[in-house]
Amino acid sequence: MWSAPGAGSDIDGGGIIYEPFITLVLDEGSGHYHERWNAHRYGPTGAPLADILDLGSVEEGYRMEAVVTPNHLAILELNYWNESTANVWVRNVTTNAIVHHTGAGRGWNEFPNGFIAGAGDDVGFIHEPGELVVWDWNRMGYQLDHLKADGTSWNILHIPPQDPAPITWYPPGAEVYGLAGGPDGDLAMLGSYRPFDLGDSRTRPDVGLIQAFAP
Repeated sequence: MWSAPGAGSDIDGGGIIYEPFITLVLDEGSGHYHERWNAHRYGPTGAPLADILDLGSVEEGYRMEAVVTPNHLAILELNYWNESTANVWVRNVTTNAIVHHTGAGRGWNEFPNGFIAGAGDDVGFIHEPGELVVWDWNRMGYQLDHLKADGTSWNILHIPPQDPAPITWYPPGAEVYGLAGGPDGDLAMLGSYRPFDLGDSRTRPDVGLIQAFAP
């Protein structure tokens, strides 16, 4: 058993503490190990509660991340074994039932990029358009999915103005570095923006970018 580096413990609105951990499980068919995602739970006084098991699985060495909102537990899975995928599963913290699932994938092995954040009782999921079916080489931009506590969702798709983008090494557009959420459901993306196509130039006049979205 290992802790889940980078995932971090979290606490919900009722004071329940979630401590993620992983176990390695051998897939007899492929001969590869998978990281099975689980979470210990503790009450407000520190008393152990029942573990939540089998929240997800990724190939050994790839990334998972968790956030806890007042009533939901969200798991982000980033996997590039056989096919690059980025998935978010949102569960009710009381029943463990899945209330949301959203994901994206490429058709080949390449490490996907994605971030999640709690925003009140909502969850934000952001990823590059490389995880979209409209993928073109070296495209810039992002898709933001807002998974709302009432069961609805919406997304913002931001891709460079020339769509589909030309196949160049340094196209224009936005690049994502992180996602944060506010208590009222606001979401903010941290990234950078390249204002024009640089062709094959290695001079990169990227500027810092923060965009905020109301719930």
